[in-house]
Amino acid sequence: MSKNFKSLVLGIAILFVLVCVTLVLAITGKNSAQNAASLRGPIENMRFTLYASGIYPTQTQVKAGNALIAVEDRTHNSSGIAVQRETGQGASEVGRVKTVNQSRGRALLRLEPGRYVVFDITRPANRAELLVEP
Repeated sequence: MSKNFKSLVLGIAILFVLVCVTLVLAITGKNSAQNAASLRGPIENMRFTLYASGIYPTQTQVKAGNALIAVEDRTHNSSGIAVQRETGQGASEVGRVKTVNQSRGRALLRLEPGRYVVFDITRPANRAELLVEP
């Protein structure tokens, strides 16, 4: 192959890589900006510890808004926790914090005022209460 042809192929390859990187950054940046906009404001931190006998703490209170929920699995075989909001029509799942193949997990959730139930996915009888104040 000639030197000019190799230079042309190299130039096209570099251009292709630059276009791909630009597209990925544009797509990722747009989603990150949307997520950040929906999670503005202070973040409440809370921790739940999973034991074979139950979840500790059994009850906790936070203010409405963003909540960073951290879970520590002392059983070493739980799938994590589910967070459900209780309403007059039943319960609706707000989110999950997974601990599969690891002893810790965390998730950022947006919580509206109300009563929530937190339960161990592997042991649904193990429950805690989460009260979200306005």
